[in-house]
Amino acid sequence: ESLWGDETFTIRFVEGSIGEVVQRTIHDVHPPLYFIMMHFWTGAFGFSEAALRVPSVLFSLAAVFVFYLLCKRLRLDAFLGTALFALSLSGLVYAHEARSYSMLVFFIVAAWYYLAGIMMMNRGYFGYAVMGALMIYTHVLGLIVFTATTAFVVFSVPRNVFFGKKFIYSALVPAVLFLPWIPSFLIQIKDFLPLLIGRLALNTNGIVTPAVFWVLLFN
Repeated sequence: ESLWGDETFTIRFVEGSIGEVVQRTIHDVHPPLYFIMMHFWTGAFGFSEAALRVPSVLFSLAAVFVFYLLCKRLRLDAFLGTALFALSLSGLVYAHEARSYSMLVFFIVAAWYYLAGIMMMNRGYFGYAVMGALMIYTHVLGLIVFTATTAFVVFSVPRNVFFGKKFIYSALVPAVLFLPWIPSFLIQIKDFLPLLIGRLALNTNGIVTPAVFWVLLFN
């Protein structure tokens, strides 16, 4: 299929210098890692449809492989689990989109793989920290997933079973590395929030008005 709307944004965002790529990203929704990676990729392989989509294919295949390892580590049915994962939205749609979704999914699955190692074998802290930092710099949902995953461990796992300083440090590393992006993140929120509220009002036929949105947000 030909490139569709969001994929053309990728082309526009990755052209120019690294400074220009980051500057454009500040006025987008997502962090800059994917666009920086694609800047160098397109510099080497060009802007054809195939060239733009190959990274997503590779990240998707890598995610499927790591998901298989995750299932094995968790002693689940690895073949069935991996087959279902490969046939999911991530495997069938995002695998050939020139967007950051496959890259994000790979980092999330890899982070969970290392987290399973922490929970079961008390190892994998460095990997969890690295994958956490990569996911939060790839997509805004990466920040949400990493925060939710870390909070789940801290607040849901009994301390007599698992809880240690090494995990806290591994969770703090991505948070610290994200600090330089915080000013840009606040600009993104400022730019995107009115659009989000407008879309909510439109998609709910006026039920979720700006006033309703703020009431729901703070309650």
